[in-house]
Amino acid sequence: MTKEKFAKLFFKEAKRNNLVFTTKGNIKCSNGKNISITKLEKIFELEGKQCIEAKSKTLKSVGIETCCFNVFKLISNSIFNKVGV
Repeated sequence: MTKEKFAKLFFKEAKRNNLVFTTKGNIKCSNGKNISITKLEKIFELEGKQCIEAKSKTLKSVGIETCCFNVFKLISNSIFNKVGV
């Protein structure tokens, strides 16, 4: 899977799970933070499929804030369970 495909599947799954999106199209988390395509591509580039289990330090290094960790892990797990990668 490419980083672009991961980001695309992540957003598709987020929509399927009725998550809220910002006006710029990012996934909205609590405390006004969000997850963008760029952040998703960066974490996948660093960790690959192991991004599911990425440590908070790694997630923060690509700009994914603490309040978004649960959303990230939920959707990531869902993606990899569906595609069987």
